[in-house]
Amino acid sequence: MRLFNAISDDSSTAFGQMRQVLIAALAIGFLTTAGFVGATWHSRRSNHRR
Repeated sequence: MRLFNAISDDSSTAFGQMRQVLIAALAIGFLTTAGFVGATWHSRRSNHRR
């Protein structure tokens, strides 16, 4: 809950909006990286079984 409050506070200021965009970009980058790592791990694991 503390993280949500940190993201949602001060959204009316330019710094608050910039912080929200930065957090969103970092979250998207993290999820994309996690997806690639998961797909690579799954692919290597399935190829190893053959």
